[in-house]
Parts: sequence; structure tokens; C-alpha cells
Amino acid sequence: MIFFLIIFSYLLGSIPTAFILVKVFQGKDIRKMGSGNPGTTNVIRSSGLLLGLITFIIDFLKGYIPIIITLKSYPQYIYISMFFVILGHIYSIFLKFKGGKGVATFFGVLFGISPKIFVISGIFFIISLLLTHIVSISSLISVIVSMFLFAFIEKHNIISKLTFFLIISIIILRHKENIIRLINKQEKRIF
Repeated sequence: MIFFLIIFSYLLGSIPTAFILVKVFQGKDIRKMGSGNPGTTNVIRSSGLLLGLITFIIDFLKGYIPIIITLKSYPQYIYISMFFVILGHIYSIFLKFKGGKGVATFFGVLFGISPKIFVISGIFFIISLLLTHIVSISSLISVIVSMFLFAFIEKHNIISKLTFFLIISIIILRHKENIIRLINKQEKRIF
């Protein structure tokens, strides 16, 4: 069963939503557009708001679906679904182990695990975005907030909490270039 959860979560997370949508509707490779990242923000910048929102929704569901299935059937293995669906999104087998930065899928995971923390983190994201107009800093703030809330509010076991911390660490590392641009005041605004 653990093996099935790993494969299911990883493969679902690996579905390259941005790549597929942009290829189908515009005949282009999102990896060769804008920042080259196959994620929501780059799709919005390169292909428009509508396609970007569809990308976000599907990537969100990629995170939400395995969490709900696992919670209903094998809640003791929730940390496996959490980790491997995010890993799949960031290191997609369908894109030669390259992928997005994991934020949209992470929010889907978070909504499945704790709607309360999802709402609070979402509020931090929205406020930060309205103040800075920068998606990367808003994403980083919201995931860090969720990490602290998950550590102190949720009653999951220590393995799940450590896995959650590991996921946040990977997402932050995937934003390394964004962080450098933020420090150099070169990060682009979304609006």
C-alpha cells in the first residue's frame, strides 16, 4: 500500500499542467517562455490570466486529491502523499525531472490537511501580494507562515511535521533565484 501511495502521489504531482495547457492552446513550450518555469506565474505572464488560473486550479487539485484519498483510507500515511505529490510537481518525470516550484500544489495539500491553516496562509499571501505585487515573496511568506502554524496547531505525528518542514525547505530552495533577485531588487512584479 505504501508503494501504491508513493507511485500514485508522485505521478499525479508530475503531471506538467502548465506545459500541457500552453502546448495545447498556444502550441508553445512554456519552458522557453518568460522565466522558463512551468508554473502558474510564468503562464500568467507569458500566456495570459485565464490560462494561468486554469493552471493554478489543476495544480492545486493535484495536491488536494491524493491528500483526501489518503486521509480517508490510510491517514497514518499522510506524510507519504504530502511529500511525493510535491516532489512529483517539482521534479516531474514527464519533464526530465524538472518542474514548477510547488506552491500551487502545496496549497492543495494544505487545504486537504488543514483548511484553517490554508485560509490563514492564503490571507498572508493576498496581503503580501497587494502590498508588494511580487508573487515569489508572497509565496515564501505564506508557506513559512503555514510551517509555523502546522508545527504548533496541528496534532499530526512528528513524522508528518518533519515531512511538512522538509517540503517547505524544498519549496524555499526552488525559490533560490527569486530570493537572489529580491535581495538585488530585480524581482518582477505581477501587476
